Amino acid sequence: MQKLFLAFIMLVLIISCKNETPKTRYYRNAETGNILSQAQHDTLKNALYTKVQKLSNVHVEEVLMDSIVSHDSIIQTFRFKVKIGQITEKEKIYNYLSHPIPTASLQTIGGESFDFSTLKNKPTLVNFWFAKCQPCIDEMPVLNQLKAKYAGKVNFISITFENKQTAEDFFSTHPFHFTKIVDAEAYIDNLGIQTFPKNIFIDKNGIIRNIEGPIPYTSGKEDMKMSNGEGFERLLDKLLKE
Repeated sequence: MQKLFLAFIMLVLIISCKNETPKTRYYRNAETGNILSQAQHDTLKNALYTKVQKLSNVHVEEVLMDSIVSHDSIIQTFRFKVKIGQITEKEKIYNYLSHPIPTASLQTIGGESFDFSTLKNKPTLVNFWFAKCQPCIDEMPVLNQLKAKYAGKVNFISITFENKQTAEDFFSTHPFHFTKIVDAEAYIDNLGIQTFPKNIFIDKNGIIRNIEGPIPYTSGKEDMKMSNGEGFERLLDKLLKE
C-alpha cells in the first residue's frame, strides 16, 4: 500500500513538472534600470555588436549580473563593456586602486602646468580619451552634463596622448568642458592604460576609488545610444558624502 502511495505521488510530481509554464525572461539594464523583453535585449545587443564591428580594435562584452526569479518570470541584470585597444589580462592601471594617483609633469591645452596634488579637498573624475575613439566621442555630451551638474563640487579632468593641434581641431567640432591635458603619452603609458575611454574616480584625498570604462550604451528609438550616466552620478554622490 505504501509503495502504491509513493508511486502515485511521483506520478503527480511528474505531471506537475510537465505542465509547468515556462518562465518569461526579461533583462534589466544595470545602468538605466530599464526592463527589456528578450526581443528588445537581443535587438540592443545586435545593434551594439554591429556598430563595433565597423570600428578597428574595438571589443564589446556583455556582463550578466544578478537575476530575480519569480513564479512566472526571470529578470536578468546586464551591462555591456566596450573596450578600445588591445585586450590584455589586466591593465596596470588597476594596480593603483585604493592608492594615490601618480603625479607627473603635465600640461593643459592652454600651456599651463598641471599637478594632481593641487586637486585635493574635492573628488575628481579623470577621463582618458583620444580623437578616433568612437565611445570616447559618444560619452562626451553626457560627461559635459555631469560637469554642469557638479560644477564647483567635483574636479573634471580629461587627458589624452593627442598633441595640442590635434586636440584643438577635435574640440572645434566636439565640445568638451573638462580641464584638458594634452601630449600625455608618457604619463598614460606609465599608468598602463591600454583601453579607452577610461574614467577614474578619485576621492578628496587623491586616492583612486573606482576605475570604469565608457558610460554604458542603451537602446534608443532606432539605434543604441549612450545612457544618461546615472552610474557615474552614483559614484560621484558617494564620494561627495565621504
